[in-house]
Amino acid sequence: MSQAKRQFYFLDKVLNIMIETMNAELVLDELAARLKIYEQRFSQTATSQLGTLNHQSGAKAITVDRQLYELIKLGKYHSLKQASNLNIAIAPLTQLWRIGQPDARIPSAEEIQATLPLTNPEQIVLDDNQSAVFLTQPGMVLDLSSLVKGYVTDLLVSYLNSINVHAALIDFDGNMTVLGPSRQVDQQWRVPVSPAMAINQGKRAMVSTTNRSFITRQIYKRALVKQQRAYSYFLDPQTGRPIETDLTSLTIISPQAIDGEVWSLRLLNQSIDHILAIVNQQPNLEAVLIDDEDDIIYSDGLTELINWQ
Repeated sequence: MSQAKRQFYFLDKVLNIMIETMNAELVLDELAARLKIYEQRFSQTATSQLGTLNHQSGAKAITVDRQLYELIKLGKYHSLKQASNLNIAIAPLTQLWRIGQPDARIPSAEEIQATLPLTNPEQIVLDDNQSAVFLTQPGMVLDLSSLVKGYVTDLLVSYLNSINVHAALIDFDGNMTVLGPSRQVDQQWRVPVSPAMAINQGKRAMVSTTNRSFITRQIYKRALVKQQRAYSYFLDPQTGRPIETDLTSLTIISPQAIDGEVWSLRLLNQSIDHILAIVNQQPNLEAVLIDDEDDIIYSDGLTELINWQ
């Protein structure tokens, strides 16, 4: 058995993968080939399937690859949930604000109100039989970037499990997935769940676990600062304006990375108490929250798993 590491770039994000298995380098070669396929499938370039779908908004339905269709279907489902902060049709608003870009600005209330009708997920019409998607309004744009990292991570993990890889560590732009036993005595991975500023007597919060994904939303990682006020990149689908929250980050821990992507965004605009109440009701879901005082709050199931190192 050998250990090998490799760095990839996927949708302009850094993806580091370490695996322990027989013929580890050959396995990494296969992952590289699969990532090339996924890049074309899920990117928003003009020639990709998603790019074509967006270009044809208001004109006609587009048949897409089944994996892309299933991701859109999943995204629509969670976008329609009550009070969900996830909306895969929100791209016209993010393009209006352009937070994180050099030309970011605060749009007028009139601009926001004029754009909101283009972000209604009800206007995403799905045809399960044909794997076809129709964006009914001209100017609608789907953006799956909030989900695709987790979805692709799960595809990679599924392949690694199918060939019985002994262990793996996937770091996808800071989101972590651990598979199989670590080299620790107890075979558990130690995954940090607090940023450097949220420490306790110089120590960071760590979770001991395996076969789990850690998806983190950092509220102000990308922000627009005007007149000493920070506007988060994450927009409220109801108001069209940046969310306002007492959180600085939210991490969801789950067996499937896509679940972490979904819930970390669905709950992002909710109060701390509400987030904990929802997570504590969900099977196989845990959460770590950092508030604006750098205090660390976590869900009930982490009481025995979290420690300071």
